Amino acid sequence: MQHFGVKEFFLGKNASKYLGLSRLLSMLYVAVLMAATVLAYKIIRVSSHIDITASTVVFTMSYFVAMMIAELYGPYLARRVIWETLICGYVFAILITIMLKLPSPAFWMNSHAYDSTLGHVLRFTIAGSIGFLLSNFLAVFLLQKWRILLKGKWFSLRSLGATSLGEAIATYSVGVITFYGMMPMHRILWVMTCALGYKLIINSIIAWPVAFFVILIKKLESRRNRLKSKSGNTFYSEPQSPLASANQ
Repeated sequence: MQHFGVKEFFLGKNASKYLGLSRLLSMLYVAVLMAATVLAYKIIRVSSHIDITASTVVFTMSYFVAMMIAELYGPYLARRVIWETLICGYVFAILITIMLKLPSPAFWMNSHAYDSTLGHVLRFTIAGSIGFLLSNFLAVFLLQKWRILLKGKWFSLRSLGATSLGEAIATYSVGVITFYGMMPMHRILWVMTCALGYKLIINSIIAWPVAFFVILIKKLESRRNRLKSKSGNTFYSEPQSPLASANQ
């Protein structure tokens, strides 16, 4: 007879699959992309000659989350999260666009603030989806190919190289489409170059703690899977992460 505790009562018979981090990482991925969408037209003055977009600061996190998902749970889940996030992004942008088109009462004086801040969200979403798909699929593809070549080792270097190439493609393609007609082309290219430089610097810093976190999660997943196999309980019968099992 199976034992059901409080966790099983609220989450159901398949509660064990909620214990992994795949769902949390997927939700974090969506949250980062939504925040980047809202901040697309906020430009930050770093110094007298260096300007970057606020979405650049936020968007950089998405690559490492995608790399963690691919490394821990396989490229299939990573690609699925990318597609589902893209769908969520369009739903988000379309809802905002529709709401902004609806009339506001005369006493409400802040409509222009919404229009100036969120009026181009759909345009950025279209631009972002182009660079988003190109860069993320390329990054996941390179991470997996290099994983085979390097026999699963050097995740930090693989992640750094894959994200850097992916971000270079995304930065210039999204930047040109997003800001075309809003500022001179040479200014767009300069802002995107500064943004890419920022991303590369952040990549070189964050890649190492992310690699440590991935190793830690793999160890925890392996330990958890061993406990499940010893228990012999069908409650813990969901498939093991393919990449986690490869590192046992």
